[in-house]
Amino acid sequence: MDRHISFNSAVFASFFQTKIKRKKLKKNKTVTDLAVVNCLHQMSLIKVENSELFPQKVFSMSQPVASFWGQEVNVFSYCFTLTAKSAVTIKKIRAELNSLLKNYEQQRQLTTKYYQQALIVSDCWLENNQLNIDVAYVTNQATANYLIDVRRAEKDH
Repeated sequence: MDRHISFNSAVFASFFQTKIKRKKLKKNKTVTDLAVVNCLHQMSLIKVENSELFPQKVFSMSQPVASFWGQEVNVFSYCFTLTAKSAVTIKKIRAELNSLLKNYEQQRQLTTKYYQQALIVSDCWLENNQLNIDVAYVTNQATANYLIDVRRAEKDH
């Protein structure tokens, strides 16, 4: 009988922890989605189709990249259509977006003790007039470790 109670308690605890993690991920995704929408509206180097910058569209389109890296990694993937072909380098686009994200986090007092910036572009590329970006919201060590791994991989190539 004790074994059965113990098993049920463990299952309940695991279910409860999973539910808490999902709730945190959803909250962190919302914070990141709002930051991306806000910052893309301010970009001077590129212009994104206005219809793609409605918060509800971004909320439904963005996806966590955690399926590969782990559930506690707060990195979200976005894809936007540019209004015109851009000759600007991806390095400049990434720098401008990171600068805007830094301003956004300062205005909203978003902080992190795990990395130099709470909101940061972890990956960015252009493909067929599509801007693809991955943005991290560094609220834990797992996300910071993900960013460190990504930076290491970039240096190796």
